[in-house]
Amino acid sequence: MAYNECIKVLSLCSSDNRGGAARVAVSIHSNLNACGVHSEMIVFYKEQNDAAIHSLLDFAPHNKLHDLIYRIGKKIRNLRLQRRFSRYPNQDKNYKSDLSYTYFYGALQKMEYDVLHLHWICDKFLSLDELPKVKKPIVWTMHDEWAYCGVCHYHYDCDKFMSECGSCPQLGSNDNNDLANKVWLHKKKIYEQLDLHIVCPSNWIANQARQSALLENADIRVIPNGIDTNEFRPYSVNEIENEIPIVRRDMPVIVYGAMSATTNYIKGFEYLKKSLEILDKKNLKVQLVVFGAEEKDINLHYDNIEVVNVGYVSDKKQLAALYSLADVTVVPSLSENLSCVIMESLSCGTPVVAYNIGGNSDMIDHCQNGYIAKPQNVADFAEGIKWCLENNQNNKLGQNARKKVQDNFDIKVIAQKYAALYRELVLKNS
Repeated sequence: MAYNECIKVLSLCSSDNRGGAARVAVSIHSNLNACGVHSEMIVFYKEQNDAAIHSLLDFAPHNKLHDLIYRIGKKIRNLRLQRRFSRYPNQDKNYKSDLSYTYFYGALQKMEYDVLHLHWICDKFLSLDELPKVKKPIVWTMHDEWAYCGVCHYHYDCDKFMSECGSCPQLGSNDNNDLANKVWLHKKKIYEQLDLHIVCPSNWIANQARQSALLENADIRVIPNGIDTNEFRPYSVNEIENEIPIVRRDMPVIVYGAMSATTNYIKGFEYLKKSLEILDKKNLKVQLVVFGAEEKDINLHYDNIEVVNVGYVSDKKQLAALYSLADVTVVPSLSENLSCVIMESLSCGTPVVAYNIGGNSDMIDHCQNGYIAKPQNVADFAEGIKWCLENNQNNKLGQNARKKVQDNFDIKVIAQKYAALYRELVLKNS
């Protein structure tokens, strides 16, 4: 292939709109054409109106018999999944994935592409057994740690991923041959057959991947996630006064949100509640706006903090409006790779408070565009919120936040880096 020929890339992600990984995947996909790359995607949950994004079910036969078989098969797969994990009654609250998958209907063989790009493929989406059939370079963007762990998406204090998973603490298991070990061994067998290239959005996850036994010999490089700084930009109150009308104007506003913000343990909602209790006792009068949660799961009651839930927000302008109306965004996650919420908030000119974990320090410069708190230290996190509210004269923190993203994470620059990677791999394999 000549260097200037248009490269065709097929990206896989379980969704095109649900969660940070999906937003990153679609953002890269949408900006590749300008870089001379023809991009298409296959997802399971399709919500975007983009003809180049295909639903996996588009490849399935469309008849009543198939629909019946599909429904029965889905129930059987769910029962099997439940049974596998139910064997571990002492497992913790963290989200875990085995090798469960959805039938792919030969989709990877029906599409034409030069490079296969994997994003977040869990949630019973892609079978790893499909990958050895792909005789093309495979790029895999690490949105979490599942690729080099057994069943967990973040390893926390466990270092078994450096040698071989088993006796998994997140499963509450003492069995060396447990589900985590079986999944780990299967991944090892699959990876040995692939032309696999790992992209890490943060320096932290790149360092973890290099220490892992599964990927220690892999091609690992760092390309951060990108963002459209024209979509996620500071909005004036006049521009968005009808977008989120319940946000207060007469008191400071704190925004907190994520996919499953209150029920996914890793997002740190329980830690945030303790930090807010500290601020409430200090008579700090603020409004907390929560997105990505159901009302029944919030259950917060304070004397000085008004809590408002705006539910699930997928519209980008509404998200940008939320960040723009806020005085500070809080991200109390216990593990993060390169948080979309942090990047989106900073791009909208709103400082962020987060723990010093994962890739958070790649984006937040302490006391320059936000506050990096000691990990899981709720008092320091509360102090960070208070500090940002009291030290943002003339929106200096917000201006620094916006500049940080424009200089380092603009999606047009990130798409060019991916395009260069694709060309390198295609030329190498031509």
